[in-house]
Amino acid sequence: MTLLTFPHPRPVVSRTRVRPVFLPQQGCAGRCVFCDQKSQSGVSPGPLEATFARLEQELATASGPACDVGFYGGTFTALPDEWPERFVALAGRFRDQGRVANIRCSTRPDTLTPERL
Repeated sequence: MTLLTFPHPRPVVSRTRVRPVFLPQQGCAGRCVFCDQKSQSGVSPGPLEATFARLEQELATASGPACDVGFYGGTFTALPDEWPERFVALAGRFRDQGRVANIRCSTRPDTLTPERL
């Protein structure tokens, strides 16, 4: 018997630390049956303005190498009004300063539109 091998490239593993930003249930049309953000993140839903201010303060005082900013726990692309753009602009400002490397977000694919992207 001949053993066949199929080479597979290993994904590049990022060594960048992630600064999580929890947005529990924010932008969500409802609560999915499998989703319990309060127990998963320990964070209750709160005003986006407070989350924005906290992230801005954390990034302003961060030291060390650049980090990734991860928006988790909600549907980022369905946040109300201008909030996705505000969060991305904030991270972009700190990227220009070398404090943020990348942005990640949790979202539902059915909330994406070409305009939103």
